[in-house]
Amino acid sequence: MMLSGVVVTNNEVLGRVLQATKTFSPGDLVLREEPLLQGFNAMLSELIEALSPEKREQLFAMHHLRLGDRPRFLSSSSSSTARCHAVGRSAAERDSTGTASRPPAAKVGHHICAGVKAAHSCTPNCLWTSQTPCGAMSYFAAQPIAAGDPITICYSDASTAPTLERWAELAQAKDFICACPQCSGPGATRGVRCARCADGVAVPTFAPPPPRARAVPGMEAAAWRCDACGRAPDAAHLAQQLAEAQRLEARVHAIAEDTRCGRALLEGGARAAATLLRRARRALCGTHGAVLAAARKLRLLQGVLAALRRSGGAAGAANAHYEAAAAYDIMLMRLAESHPIAAAGVGDAYDALRNVVALRDPQEFVRKLSADDAQRLACCYLPLVACATGPSDDMVLAAAAILGLPPLLRCVDMQPLVCAACMRGGGSGGGSGGGGAPLAALLLCGGCGLVGYCGCECQKQHWQKCHKAVCKALAADDSGGGSK
Repeated sequence: MMLSGVVVTNNEVLGRVLQATKTFSPGDLVLREEPLLQGFNAMLSELIEALSPEKREQLFAMHHLRLGDRPRFLSSSSSSTARCHAVGRSAAERDSTGTASRPPAAKVGHHICAGVKAAHSCTPNCLWTSQTPCGAMSYFAAQPIAAGDPITICYSDASTAPTLERWAELAQAKDFICACPQCSGPGATRGVRCARCADGVAVPTFAPPPPRARAVPGMEAAAWRCDACGRAPDAAHLAQQLAEAQRLEARVHAIAEDTRCGRALLEGGARAAATLLRRARRALCGTHGAVLAAARKLRLLQGVLAALRRSGGAAGAANAHYEAAAAYDIMLMRLAESHPIAAAGVGDAYDALRNVVALRDPQEFVRKLSADDAQRLACCYLPLVACATGPSDDMVLAAAAILGLPPLLRCVDMQPLVCAACMRGGGSGGGSGGGGAPLAALLLCGGCGLVGYCGCECQKQHWQKCHKAVCKALAADDSGGGSK
């Protein structure tokens, strides 16, 4: 089900991969593929045994394992991938001998959807979803893709974590160690100030373990070099810095963020997080994990405080908190230049746009941004979130209106259009929270034509809730024929 613009080729590092033959912009549909495996973890045995031998080999190739081999890193029989290996070996035995050992029983687990055409990268250039009308796995560009680039997705939820944490998760979940540019390059989220020069940062680089290794390497395996003077840091001083970094990260993660804590405790947590952020930037480096964690904690706390203030009727105080949250979002965007946001960064992108939309005067906030920051919001964050939530999502439409962009086009692979007010599929057959209805079953907005409703009452509710503020601007941008 591949589309034009993508071919199968061989890559020296990644092996057999998909390669782009044309350029793709963020939000473009890149390809579709039928899932090899789709169902619930409890049905894994039946799902794998139902595959043909050829498809089983394809599934194992995704885990860098040949059918019948034993896993290299996996030790937990409770993980779905460990069970995949066990069931695959059992099926291989049955195919060759007619009898097979019984794989371990599965626990009831989450939904599985596996495809094999795109390679893994910790900074992927595509975001995928299986929530499509045609039932295929659809891949959307999460960042600009040039002709000749391999098509990559992230097999893990930890692509923004430090290298060793990413490797540990991939080894446990997929039984392989990644060698993408982010993993083979210097670890920006573990850098510390160089004690030998004024402006340098000492960063670690990890070599992938040898083929026969059975364990993920530790921090002791890192090769440390300053990015300015090129010298290795003093071992004793480095140990002190790493211990301080651990303490800072632990203190950031310990800060309470639950709304039940009360406003005073949350405000105290925000002050503590700001102090830790300044301390981490001074003692470590601007992209260290402690700095990123503190910035995300501050963004979260400011958003929670804004919601509390708004619910209490203090609109002015709420706006001040939203402005603070949006400022930390912009800070995270700038840090992303050396620690790229990609498909796994949809959460950061969504939070950034949501906090901007919530401002009393979001257009004024955007006008004060630098040209580069505004460009990132418009050409990276907005298309990325639209891929994940759909171009008719309320927040996506509001952000498009604020940024002065034309509405993003809906393609057949996007999630089905549902009633913007009640989220039903429209018509009498739509169930609450159910799938989308055919376009004709919904009443489209007469102003912008971008959102649908299952009835007049839903249209009135949604108009008063949020659509009144953006409908006219969206209609004007759409008729103007502008482009991103």
